[in-house]
Amino acid sequence: MGHRCIPIHIAAEAPCAGCHTSPVGPVCRADLGEPCLSPALQGPSSAVQQVMAHLQDAWFAEIGLPASGLVRALTLTADEADLTLTCGPRGAGARMADVAFQTMRRLLPNTDIYVHCA
Repeated sequence: MGHRCIPIHIAAEAPCAGCHTSPVGPVCRADLGEPCLSPALQGPSSAVQQVMAHLQDAWFAEIGLPASGLVRALTLTADEADLTLTCGPRGAGARMADVAFQTMRRLLPNTDIYVHCA
C-alpha cells in the first residue's frame, strides 16, 4: 500500500516597509543578505521595546558588534512570544537564536517562546 505525499507550501507573507519589489512579488532585504530595515513588531509597545533593547544588549555581549537588522518580526501576546530572525539556522545564526531564546526566557518567565531563523 503506497503513501500519499501532500506538498507543503510556504505561506506568502505581507511585505514590510523595507522590502524590495520585484516582478514576482516582494523580496525581503534579509533574503538578499541585507539588514531588515523595518521589522514587524506587534504587542504592547513598552514590552516590545524592552525585549528589543535586551536582545540588542545580549547580542552585543555575544559578538561584540551591534546586531541591527537581525530581527525580522517580533510578536508578543499575554502568553506567547514569537521572534523571527534574518539569520540562517546554522553556525552563528544558531548561536544568535539561542542567545535570543535565553534572553527572552529570562524576561518573559511564564511565556511560550518561539525563535525562528529565516
